[in-house]
Amino acid sequence: MKKILALLALGLSTLGVSAQAQMADHNHALMMAVEGAHRSDANKARDVYRHPYETLTFFGVQPNHTVLEMWPGAGWFTEILAPYLRDNGKLIAATYDRSDNPPPPPTCAMPSPTLTHSLPAMQSCTAVWK
Repeated sequence: MKKILALLALGLSTLGVSAQAQMADHNHALMMAVEGAHRSDANKARDVYRHPYETLTFFGVQPNHTVLEMWPGAGWFTEILAPYLRDNGKLIAATYDRSDNPPPPPTCAMPSPTLTHSLPAMQSCTAVWK
Protein backbone atom coordinates (compact mmCIF):
# COMPACT_ATOMS: atom_id res chain seq x y z
CA MET A 1 0.00 0.00 0.00
CA LYS A 2 2.82 2.40 0.89
CA LYS A 3 4.54 1.63 -2.43
CA ILE A 4 1.35 2.43 -4.35
CA LEU A 5 0.92 5.73 -2.51
CA ALA A 6 4.58 6.64 -3.07
CA LEU A 7 4.32 5.87 -6.79
CA LEU A 8 1.07 7.80 -7.05
CA ALA A 9 2.61 10.82 -5.29
CA LEU A 10 5.69 10.65 -7.54
CA GLY A 11 3.52 10.39 -10.64
CA LEU A 12 1.34 13.32 -9.64
CA SER A 13 4.34 15.50 -8.80
CA THR A 14 5.91 14.66 -12.17
CA LEU A 15 2.67 15.58 -13.94
CA GLY A 16 2.60 18.92 -12.12
CA VAL A 17 6.14 19.78 -13.18
CA SER A 18 5.45 18.65 -16.73
CA ALA A 19 2.23 20.68 -16.93
CA GLN A 20 4.00 23.79 -15.60
CA ALA A 21 6.79 23.39 -18.15
CA GLN A 22 4.28 22.99 -20.98
CA MET A 23 2.30 25.99 -19.72
CA ALA A 24 5.44 28.17 -19.68
CA ASP A 25 6.32 27.11 -23.23
CA HIS A 26 2.75 27.41 -24.47
CA ASN A 27 2.15 31.13 -23.94
CA HIS A 28 5.39 32.96 -24.59
CA ALA A 29 3.56 36.21 -25.46
CA LEU A 30 1.87 36.31 -22.06
CA MET A 31 5.14 35.62 -20.29
CA MET A 32 6.75 38.50 -22.20
CA ALA A 33 3.91 40.82 -21.14
CA VAL A 34 4.35 39.79 -17.50
CA GLU A 35 8.13 40.18 -17.56
CA GLY A 36 8.21 43.26 -19.82
CA ALA A 37 10.35 46.32 -19.15
CA HIS A 38 7.22 48.49 -19.48
CA ARG A 39 6.01 47.32 -16.04
CA SER A 40 6.77 49.31 -12.91
CA ASP A 41 9.13 47.83 -10.34
CA ALA A 42 6.46 48.18 -7.66
CA ASN A 43 4.00 46.12 -9.69
CA LYS A 44 6.60 43.50 -10.58
CA ALA A 45 7.37 43.11 -6.87
CA ARG A 46 3.73 42.09 -6.28
CA ASP A 47 3.91 39.28 -8.86
CA VAL A 48 5.27 36.84 -6.29
CA TYR A 49 1.98 37.16 -4.39
CA ARG A 50 -0.47 37.62 -7.27
CA HIS A 51 0.92 35.12 -9.82
CA PRO A 52 -0.19 36.97 -12.98
CA TYR A 53 0.94 34.37 -15.51
CA GLU A 54 -0.74 31.51 -13.69
CA THR A 55 -3.92 33.55 -13.06
CA LEU A 56 -4.37 34.68 -16.66
CA THR A 57 -3.53 31.19 -17.93
CA PHE A 58 -6.09 29.69 -15.54
CA PHE A 59 -8.78 31.99 -16.95
CA GLY A 60 -7.72 31.08 -20.48
CA VAL A 61 -6.98 34.63 -21.65
CA GLN A 62 -5.69 34.58 -25.23
CA PRO A 63 -4.17 37.45 -27.25
CA ASN A 64 -7.24 37.62 -29.52
CA HIS A 65 -9.78 37.92 -26.68
CA THR A 66 -11.75 40.92 -25.51
CA VAL A 67 -11.13 41.37 -21.79
CA LEU A 68 -13.28 43.55 -19.53
CA GLU A 69 -11.29 44.69 -16.51
CA MET A 70 -13.66 45.91 -13.81
CA TRP A 71 -12.32 48.57 -11.43
CA PRO A 72 -8.73 48.53 -12.69
CA GLY A 73 -7.47 50.49 -9.69
CA ALA A 74 -3.82 51.40 -10.15
CA GLY A 75 -3.51 49.19 -13.23
CA TRP A 76 -1.58 46.14 -12.08
CA PHE A 77 -3.40 43.79 -14.51
CA THR A 78 -3.83 46.56 -17.10
CA GLU A 79 -0.08 46.90 -17.32
CA ILE A 80 0.10 43.24 -18.39
CA LEU A 81 -3.08 42.95 -20.42
CA ALA A 82 -2.69 46.09 -22.58
CA PRO A 83 0.47 44.97 -24.40
CA TYR A 84 -0.65 41.33 -24.47
CA LEU A 85 -3.96 42.18 -26.19
CA ARG A 86 -2.69 45.13 -28.24
CA ASP A 87 -2.32 43.48 -31.67
CA ASN A 88 -5.30 41.14 -31.92
CA GLY A 89 -7.48 41.61 -28.85
CA LYS A 90 -9.20 44.34 -26.93
CA LEU A 91 -8.95 45.53 -23.31
CA ILE A 92 -11.86 47.40 -21.79
CA ALA A 93 -11.17 49.01 -18.41
CA ALA A 94 -14.39 50.02 -16.64
CA THR A 95 -14.97 51.85 -13.39
CA TYR A 96 -17.49 54.26 -11.96
CA ASP A 97 -17.66 57.29 -9.70
CA ARG A 98 -19.10 56.23 -6.36
CA SER A 99 -19.76 59.76 -5.11
CA ASP A 100 -23.28 61.11 -4.56
CA ASN A 101 -22.92 63.65 -7.36
CA PRO A 102 -20.77 62.15 -10.13
CA PRO A 103 -19.59 64.41 -12.94
CA PRO A 104 -20.57 63.59 -16.53
CA PRO A 105 -18.37 60.86 -18.01
CA PRO A 106 -15.27 62.18 -19.77
CA THR A 107 -14.21 61.20 -23.25
CA CYS A 108 -11.55 58.53 -22.99
CA ALA A 109 -9.36 58.93 -26.04
CA MET A 110 -6.23 56.93 -25.33
CA PRO A 111 -3.25 57.72 -27.55
CA SER A 112 -1.88 54.17 -27.43
CA PRO A 113 -2.02 51.02 -25.30
CA THR A 114 1.51 51.56 -24.03
CA LEU A 115 0.29 52.97 -20.71
CA THR A 116 2.10 56.28 -20.93
CA HIS A 117 -0.82 57.78 -18.99
CA SER A 118 -1.77 57.50 -15.35
CA LEU A 119 -4.76 55.32 -14.53
CA PRO A 120 -6.08 57.50 -11.67
CA ALA A 121 -6.88 60.13 -14.32
CA MET A 122 -9.19 57.55 -15.92
CA GLN A 123 -11.52 57.27 -12.95
CA SER A 124 -15.19 57.59 -13.95
CA CYS A 125 -14.69 56.48 -17.52
CA THR A 126 -14.41 53.43 -19.66
CA ALA A 127 -11.34 53.15 -21.85
CA VAL A 128 -10.95 50.76 -24.72
CA TRP A 129 -7.54 49.77 -26.04
CA LYS A 130 -7.41 48.41 -29.54
